[in-house]
Amino acid sequence: MKNNYFLILLCCFSIILSEPALAGIASQPVVSNINAFLPARVFYFDVIQQNGKDLLKWEATANSDLTQFQIEYSTDNIHFLAVDSIYPKLVSSDAASYEFYSPYMITGTRYYRLKLIYNNGDFEYTPVVSMDDAINNRVIVSYLNTKQFQLTIPYFLHSINILNASGQVLIRYTDVPAGTQIINMNNFAAGIYWIQCLSSKNEVLKIMNG
Repeated sequence: MKNNYFLILLCCFSIILSEPALAGIASQPVVSNINAFLPARVFYFDVIQQNGKDLLKWEATANSDLTQFQIEYSTDNIHFLAVDSIYPKLVSSDAASYEFYSPYMITGTRYYRLKLIYNNGDFEYTPVVSMDDAINNRVIVSYLNTKQFQLTIPYFLHSINILNASGQVLIRYTDVPAGTQIINMNNFAAGIYWIQCLSSKNEVLKIMNG
């Protein structure tokens, strides 16, 4: 009887020892980089033509895990070539602004995307943006200084309206031919304004008056 009781105690003791070990193995987390950290967030990504080149502009949140923005270029939206890389800005604000002039100016449609590369080897892509000389014939705004802006206009405009943040029209130009138009904002306070270009198609541009 004593021997049987000893055997029962020995079995129970073995189970108590083995359960934590088994439980420890089962509870080991599966190592995965997917959703392992909060990815950087690109709020805005677009391409415009400025000074005869494709200008890529984007805004993204700061993230300590992000190592670089890799700019990629394509002519068929299938095969992309890495053009250059930009390191993220270490800023305390919610988002930082970036600009990059593409060295490629091939006639026809050009496609761009950003590859966000993280320090653990993960990466993700932004949606693709494109520039086509034939169909993206757009009004371009250039900053001459903090109070003066130049519009490069590729087609006739019925009117150009300068609006404040409340939508009030402050300046209006009518029957504007193709060419350039200087916008003088010396008499207006610093802040965000909108340039409304009206013709057979309507374009709205944002400017920051200094």
